[in-house]
Amino acid sequence: MPHRLAAWACGLALTAAAHAQPLTFHALTPDDGLSSVVALAVGVDEDGFAWIGTFSGADRYDGVRFRAFDAESGGLPDDAVLSFGLEPEGGRWMAGTSRGLAALVGETFRRVELETVGSAEVRVLAEAGGALWAGTRGRGLVRLGARARAFRQRGGALLSDSVHAVAAVPGSRDVLVATSRGLSRLDPETGRADHAPALADVTALGTLGDAVWIGREDGTLQRLDTRTLRPLAPRLDAIGHVSAIVPSRARPGVAWIGTRGAGVWRLENDTLTPEGAGTARTADVVSLTEAGGLLWAPTVGGVLYAEAAPPRLNTVQSGAPEWPPAMGPLNVFSVHA
Repeated sequence: MPHRLAAWACGLALTAAAHAQPLTFHALTPDDGLSSVVALAVGVDEDGFAWIGTFSGADRYDGVRFRAFDAESGGLPDDAVLSFGLEPEGGRWMAGTSRGLAALVGETFRRVELETVGSAEVRVLAEAGGALWAGTRGRGLVRLGARARAFRQRGGALLSDSVHAVAAVPGSRDVLVATSRGLSRLDPETGRADHAPALADVTALGTLGDAVWIGREDGTLQRLDTRTLRPLAPRLDAIGHVSAIVPSRARPGVAWIGTRGAGVWRLENDTLTPEGAGTARTADVVSLTEAGGLLWAPTVGGVLYAEAAPPRLNTVQSGAPEWPPAMGPLNVFSVHA
């Protein structure tokens, strides 16, 4: 019995240590085939391909090689690609660009002619409440798909038509919209909204469990009371301008925080911890995406990626013949022919 208790305690300690182990980031740059050193967005489609948005289009990465989708090869007329998203209804893989929306049709991107979006810069493509939302610069917030609808400053739905971030309100059909003039809680069915103009510096939104977190331009993070739209204690400092808040599927209870100039941080139990080492600690992170067990961080110096899940550790009882236990291969990429 004492040996079993000791093994159990050792297992708990190893599990805790694995969970706290910093991420190990790897870099993809033009030396690896990336078409631009500046990456603006990363999305992972249903087939497992990673898409990297750049100033001149998008690169598709299969784990081995890149393919550029630009003016010459992919139908995007030298537009910067700022966001990616999958339509829940139609299943189209969408790109938000500096001049509107584009959709992947076969092996080319084609512009989506949508009056509510037009040629506006589509900064955000976010899924919330079973719909794909486009946050734009100058055209407000647009719900895409069969129930398409635009929400603008005119009419009172938003405080500004320049949208920075979008997130669902837990337990509600409402969405939160961070704009250049404040934060709004919007009911997309009625169009009614509550506003917080004092939160004009919110640059990122993220839901962790039942809590919504706001990231601000000054590098701080706080929970948000979604009823009163007021920040709650504690006030955490991530040092750099907060560019993204992404809840982790691989590590329940954890959210990844992207910053401009201070790399990636882990938010867990109201504590912020820097991730990675070396230049990853000072990376200028534009956005974050977790998919397929990997965390992707597009930066102004290429793309960083890391295994999001903690290492799997097996426990052994005292007297076991082998140590350390055998570990299976890491699931890094699904490689496509």
